[in-house]
Amino acid sequence: INGNSVTIYLNSVVKSSGEYTLEIPADIIKAADGGAFAGTTLTIIVDAAPTMTSKATVNVDNALSDITVEFDSEIEFATGAEKLQLVVKGTETVAAEFVVGESAIIEGNVLTLTLAEEIAPEATTKYDLAIPADFIVKKGSDKAFAGKTITYTVKVPFGVKNITPASGSTVESFDKIV
Repeated sequence: INGNSVTIYLNSVVKSSGEYTLEIPADIIKAADGGAFAGTTLTIIVDAAPTMTSKATVNVDNALSDITVEFDSEIEFATGAEKLQLVVKGTETVAAEFVVGESAIIEGNVLTLTLAEEIAPEATTKYDLAIPADFIVKKGSDKAFAGKTITYTVKVPFGVKNITPASGSTVESFDKIV
């Protein structure tokens, strides 16, 4: 309390969009002359920027096929948004490019990135997808996604590349070496 102003501090940050009610009960605040406060209810509307979670689809051959990014509210591409790139981590090698309206599609709160061809590296490889700030906005709002780089790791399973039998042995099958 400072003069005729009351400042209320929240215990935590409100991150989700929505309508919140703050009720200040009667008699909780007293005036300097001893007069009681009548109480009030305030409605606070929060219009937060969207946040996201992501997953990549890896098929049975450990090839990366599609990427989906789910946001906590309906989204749309910002004006001027053109494309996203999936690059090999730590390099400038572009593994895939997603064009807005073609291979980058938004439906409701989900951004789907469809690869023209599956990515099946021969060794475990990390890929970065950078979604720049202001590339995506909350639908019907100017609240822009803050931007984030998501790293995907495509692991290659352990497998037998070749079998060299010991001297004098033959390979009958992969199940039995004599």
